[in-house]
Amino acid sequence: RMTRAVQRAERLVQFFLVLAREGRERAEALWVPLRAVAEEAIEDQRAIRPDPARELAVAIPPELRVLADREVLLMLVHNLVGNALQHAPEGGVTVAWSADATLTVDDEGPGFPDAGEEVRPRGYGLGLALARRLCETQGWTLRTARSPAGGARVSIQFPDAALRERIAVY
Repeated sequence: RMTRAVQRAERLVQFFLVLAREGRERAEALWVPLRAVAEEAIEDQRAIRPDPARELAVAIPPELRVLADREVLLMLVHNLVGNALQHAPEGGVTVAWSADATLTVDDEGPGFPDAGEEVRPRGYGLGLALARRLCETQGWTLRTARSPAGGARVSIQFPDAALRERIAVY
């Protein structure tokens, strides 16, 4: 079984491979359960930054599917949650879905200096500029704003064609 550090390194390598092949071929897209991906990203971040007092919440319908390469989507959500935890050392982080086809990662930290200003993370994060570039390669749009709690909000808008709610068949 691979260690988390090896898994993270593989995601980073895959991230750069996706950017390198942009324009030549797209990553393999399948119908991915978004809630499961967000929960896995949060579980991974809990292992990296254990803090039982921090609330890390997911508010995504379990039936929602996104047309995406699962590893690319996981890497992106993992990075956004990690950035939120790093830049908001206290308070909760929420990964949520809204009816306008948008995934948001909100934190309760100090927020961005200016909603339109790109923030350069400390440490080994991929950074919002690279995350935005990855979204562009997938046909998604990444935006930054203030969260309702006054912290940072990073949102990813998906095209309608990339979404579906699975209908359960019994």
